[in-house]
Amino acid sequence: MLTTGEIPMKTDFEQVDSGNKKRLILYNGEYVDDFILDDQAVIYKSEKGLVVIAGCAHRGIINTVLHAQNITGIKDVFAVIGGSHLVDSNTERIVNTMKALEELKVKKIGLCHCTGFKALSMLYNMFPEQFIIVNAGTEILFFNTYFLTFRASSSSWKYSLQIRMNSIEIWERFCVEL
Repeated sequence: MLTTGEIPMKTDFEQVDSGNKKRLILYNGEYVDDFILDDQAVIYKSEKGLVVIAGCAHRGIINTVLHAQNITGIKDVFAVIGGSHLVDSNTERIVNTMKALEELKVKKIGLCHCTGFKALSMLYNMFPEQFIIVNAGTEILFFNTYFLTFRASSSSWKYSLQIRMNSIEIWERFCVEL
């Protein structure tokens, strides 16, 4: 398991956007555009392929997956889970994202939170067999080894990744086993 570090911008359809809000950071005493260079994801290398767990994927969910493939040298992507920051995206960007997920042959798609209802419904319609509904309280068991619990607070989403080795437990009814 590892983190991505800074995610380079590779696709021509993904860009760092903030909807109708301008993001600024203080740099050398002046405010400049924030390109969210510190956006990262967690990568789990499984026997079935990569499991990419994104926060908000401000730098693009496809850029995140491509970077995970690049730094691990593993091309197979088993699952993409987390936010995709498609909530304010136009239909063209959502369609391009779906085409890229199809080209990547992602086996399980569990996008949530900042993905938005429009993109989630489009993803479900295109990938009904691969689609996983992920909400606050969902627990995802990775091959009886790791599990991811999605928790929400009133102010923001928080993911907690807990590690369980060599144990089999009864999961809540919202558990999705990969």
